[in-house]
Amino acid sequence: MTVQIFLFCFIVTSVTMPSLPSPVVIHNLVEKKLPLVEHDKPKVVAHRADPKPTPSLHLEKSREINAKPCKPHRPDSCSQNICKQYSINLKMNKAYFNFRYNKCFCSQCYPITKADYFTVAGSIYTVPRHWIRFGLQIDQTFAESKQIFKQWYTTFYGTSKGKLESIINNRFVPMPGDHLLSNEIFTTRLSDKHHVYTSPSIKYACLKHVCPVDIVNIHSEWYDVQIILECKQNPEGIVKQHGYRQNVCNIIPDNEIEWKTDRRASIIPYGLLIHVQKHRCTKECINIHS
Repeated sequence: MTVQIFLFCFIVTSVTMPSLPSPVVIHNLVEKKLPLVEHDKPKVVAHRADPKPTPSLHLEKSREINAKPCKPHRPDSCSQNICKQYSINLKMNKAYFNFRYNKCFCSQCYPITKADYFTVAGSIYTVPRHWIRFGLQIDQTFAESKQIFKQWYTTFYGTSKGKLESIINNRFVPMPGDHLLSNEIFTTRLSDKHHVYTSPSIKYACLKHVCPVDIVNIHSEWYDVQIILECKQNPEGIVKQHGYRQNVCNIIPDNEIEWKTDRRASIIPYGLLIHVQKHRCTKECINIHS
């Protein structure tokens, strides 16, 4: 009886417990990558050539230009050092500037053999010979969306050091009577209070009725200094007309040398032009400047 029970249990166990399969060895296991769907694809981010951020309109005093002394100016040398020292003396915030676009148009750096004028967007403007340009920051998004360096004209706007920072901080040349961010009302020396006046001629833009002379002492020398803003101007709404004076420029005709517009935010400064020359005293100022 005992032998029969043992045989019965052995038979049941053999039937109910199947044998395990032999292990399978996997060689060269390679992970399969699923195709990227749209939101998984890496995005290409475009960067500006100048990674510096555009300055805010409320600028910090700590970022002002360091008043580093420049080398003395020699009459036969480039005037960049004197112009740089003058720009430092203006005590404007460094964040206004984009120094990558500085350019000197003195007779040494821009010789007489080079072009006297350029054409952009089908419009001629004169080379600012004997002037030094300091690049200004602009709204890069606006400039790219409007393609201002391809489709807008290049013009010059004569101004003074008293108006300079208000204009640059405003990001465009204001209309007379505009209330500025500095809480002041913008005024000009012209009788027309309904238009902004520019010119494609540097010689016309520096006439003293729009571009007064600032007499300053730099390195114990007296200089006559003038300031002009190099701008991109929207072609729409420009009226070209005879100027305040004739025979000022041998490139731009007299009947098109003065431009006016009543379009607000249509003139964007992108360069600060400074011109210096030795001051010649008259009888009225010889005692002051001696």
